[in-house]
Amino acid sequence: MAKATKKATMAGKVKKAAPAKKGKKEVKAGKKKAAKKTDMKVVIKDTNCVATYQCLEADQLNAALKASGISDARKRRKVIEHFLFDAGYFRDSCWFETERRRFRPVVCFEEVSENGESKGTMLIPDRDRGVGFHEYAHSTAGWLFDEHKDASSIPTGDILAALYDRQRQKG
Repeated sequence: MAKATKKATMAGKVKKAAPAKKGKKEVKAGKKKAAKKTDMKVVIKDTNCVATYQCLEADQLNAALKASGISDARKRRKVIEHFLFDAGYFRDSCWFETERRRFRPVVCFEEVSENGESKGTMLIPDRDRGVGFHEYAHSTAGWLFDEHKDASSIPTGDILAALYDRQRQKG
């Protein structure tokens, strides 16, 4: 039986929609009229973005540990594995309370163009299939320490810098 997709509005209301295609759920999140973009297509599915993003986080934490004087690679790896596992478990399975409301953290990935502008699609890892941040913790550390030494093989960019450049060019 196909799972129903959910339509999410900016007000946070969720309505059931037609059944989704196997392995993928699509949600349209309408924005208020004042926004420049009219709709953001939200796709809930399995994505490799989780593993790639976690490699970037591991690299940033490794750099911070080095800058803090922790030169022993085994110690840094142990700290990174521990941190990624615990933080990942919280992202995958837990909730927190603020303002007398409970929230579950969700990491999403917005697709952007070469110049950093939104392409109108946001990927959210499918929790029904298990996101896996905590499950990737040790293999992410292995990727960093055993195979790559840093995350320079993953292309990244600075969206804010591109935005400021465009604003400066306009005037």
